[in-house]
Amino acid sequence: MFKTTLVGQLKFNLLVLQKQQLNFLHVAVPSKAPVLTLVTVLNSTSVEVEWQPVPEDFRHGTITKYVIFYTVNKVTGEKEVPGSLLKVAVNGLRQSATYSFRVQAATVKGPGPASNVKNATTEGKDKTSFHEHSK
Repeated sequence: MFKTTLVGQLKFNLLVLQKQQLNFLHVAVPSKAPVLTLVTVLNSTSVEVEWQPVPEDFRHGTITKYVIFYTVNKVTGEKEVPGSLLKVAVNGLRQSATYSFRVQAATVKGPGPASNVKNATTEGKDKTSFHEHSK
């Protein structure tokens, strides 16, 4: 009985290793973008960006990082965060400026497509409001 159990366990371990090797060999860039769900103005110079992850079947490996792109007046900045995060605050923005935000997921093979765009307008020192619309 011990021999049968040991052989069965060895076969199972071999199958697990083969699956891991196949998954490793098939690592690629994500084929779908994360979904940008919410952009919230925190204060006159900070915005919180929140997204849903790339669906598992379209990740093609482990998501190692997300890159948040933010554009104002044709100038784009970016912020990288670990693949385990699904929201982040972007600080140091200009007051009373409309920013466009996008999020992109990446594996070890590189970045996938960028998300939909959401815009947010920061206000002056005394006012904090939130304006969002999708493009």
